[in-house]
Amino acid sequence: MAPVTQTLLLANIAVFLLQSVAEPLLIAYFALWPLHTGEGIDSAGFAPWQLVTYAFLHGSLLHILFNMMWVRQLGPPTAEIYGPGRMVIVYTVAGVVGFLLSSLAGEFLGWMPIWFLRGAGQTLGASASIFGLLGALVYYGRRSGSSMVHREAMGYPVALFVMGLILPGVDNYAHAGGFVGGYLAGAWLDPLKPE
Repeated sequence: MAPVTQTLLLANIAVFLLQSVAEPLLIAYFALWPLHTGEGIDSAGFAPWQLVTYAFLHGSLLHILFNMMWVRQLGPPTAEIYGPGRMVIVYTVAGVVGFLLSSLAGEFLGWMPIWFLRGAGQTLGASASIFGLLGALVYYGRRSGSSMVHREAMGYPVALFVMGLILPGVDNYAHAGGFVGGYLAGAWLDPLKPE
């Protein structure tokens, strides 16, 4: 496993363990709150660092288990194809773009009668960044002509998006934004050029 993948896994696990001691404080200041959120009972309001920190917080043991399983699965091939530094850039850009789409959806679609079309109020978890790794792999498959990589990488987000429509509390806009952010970052970082 690539050292960059190990570092992401360990950082997420360390923050999750810290959550067991100081969860209300961590959620209030480091989870991602919509741009219009002011200080309240549960929230310190939006702060710029939350664009990165929210991806290291998780809502439950099952949440972090699934997300770390995906980081473990997708990190090594992404790091091998793009290089470790560019993988971190893809991971980070995807998280930010995922938040932006989720926040816009929450702001403008909050009135929708169907829950999975509303967007999220508060966002946490690494899934937007994980979808970004998938987006970068899809771009690589298209750019390199590898239909196998393209097909495999496209199968995951479709299945996970359908699962997100079934399970309540899944931020599908963050997933979609993360995928788009990862695809665009992957194109910008061109995996066929050396890091």
